[in-house]
Amino acid sequence: VIMHVEDIVVARVSLNGNRVRGEALVTILNDSNAPVADASVSGTFTGTSTSEESGTTDANGQVSLSTRALKNPQGEWCFEVTDVNLAGATYDASSNLVTIACESGPVAASSRSANNSALPFELLESIVKIYPNPAGNIVNISLQLSEAAPARVEIYSIAGERISVLNNEEMPAGSHLIQYRTSALNSGMYFLHIKVGDATQKLKLIKH
Repeated sequence: VIMHVEDIVVARVSLNGNRVRGEALVTILNDSNAPVADASVSGTFTGTSTSEESGTTDANGQVSLSTRALKNPQGEWCFEVTDVNLAGATYDASSNLVTIACESGPVAASSRSANNSALPFELLESIVKIYPNPAGNIVNISLQLSEAAPARVEIYSIAGERISVLNNEEMPAGSHLIQYRTSALNSGMYFLHIKVGDATQKLKLIKH
């Protein structure tokens, strides 16, 4: 079993007495895009305060790690995953979709898609936009292609179950908009798997 970091969401939680703490929600999946439970995740908070934290993933492959509470903190927290351990499994950091994230969003991701691709991960990341996110009843997926390429867009549950194929066809160069009606989805987190040419990217989608 090969494990990787699928997502990191960093936020701040307000407590009593103007105290605030930073929280990082880390999602660990295996090479079949299924959640990995009981994995020990270690990482470091930086920015507003610095600390090393660790915890164990639940059945959804998620673990929430927290800083100590501070009064009227300044700046933003960032969190970096430094290690993931589980007996009988291997942590492949080069397969991470994100390794470092701040409250403002991810700041470092793996370029695993670029290793065997004519379309670099960084380029794919720049040509794909999803909005609104969190989504209400409709989500828009915008693709900006500099040249014709086959494009496949799928939506998966957090458990790795494919829910729908939104697009699977050759697209000419130019701007393209794919709309998906999300009204049938339950509230929660999903993943959009987007493949353009030989490059693949996974983006988090939140359904209100």
